[in-house]
Amino acid sequence: MHVIHNPDLKGFACDLEQNAIELPITNRRGLPYIPHYNDLNVGENDCDPSDIETTLKTFKVDVFPNPASNFLSLELNHFHTNAEFQLHSVTGLDIFTKKITRKEQTFELTALKNGIYFYKIVQDSKIVFIGKLIIIR
Repeated sequence: MHVIHNPDLKGFACDLEQNAIELPITNRRGLPYIPHYNDLNVGENDCDPSDIETTLKTFKVDVFPNPASNFLSLELNHFHTNAEFQLHSVTGLDIFTKKITRKEQTFELTALKNGIYFYKIVQDSKIVFIGKLIIIR
């Protein structure tokens, strides 16, 4: 079963976790995890992924080099003290989270394997930028 950890926040800040609760399998021939969408009361404060579009249009980030090898540099057009850089594997595993302390910052990637990763920049519990990173050595 999926879980929305922050249902009052809009966009990706609602923190949707897929398959967070494992349910017992009662139907081995069909889909056992079919939610009852008709039972939901959707209101204006519910998790709305369309809300992220406005933030993404105003927040600009240069992430380079991409593909990267040992280091990754960020250049932000806006800096805020409560910002962080989050890196995830293609399977959604959290690789690391680093606090962003200035408009231009560099992160070391030497411990990571070659592959494709996804990153997001979160500011005040809101995702303000998302992207894909390739590591090749």
